[in-house]
Amino acid sequence: MATSKRTTAKKTTSATAKKRQTTIKDLPVENSFLRFLKDTTLGRFVLGVSVFFLLVGIDLLFSLNNFDKFFLLFGIELTVFVLLCWVIFVIRNKKKQE
Repeated sequence: MATSKRTTAKKTTSATAKKRQTTIKDLPVENSFLRFLKDTTLGRFVLGVSVFFLLVGIDLLFSLNNFDKFFLLFGIELTVFVLLCWVIFVIRNKKKQE
């Protein structure tokens, strides 16, 4: 007796074949505030000011109103921020030159 092997082709739907990445533009209308924060200069400014005040508030909580500790923490954060921005600037500048 001869047996034949039956092979079936796997059918993939377009939903499973393509992995779709969600972007800000794909979000519903309720998330237009996120689009505002990402795309506009004013939104980035608002986001930066909000992060600044959040960090100052966290520093005040950790320092327990001891201003020596507050300024030490804030100075360390500011130094790390400046170094991080400088590294990002150097990396972007190298990519532009290539």
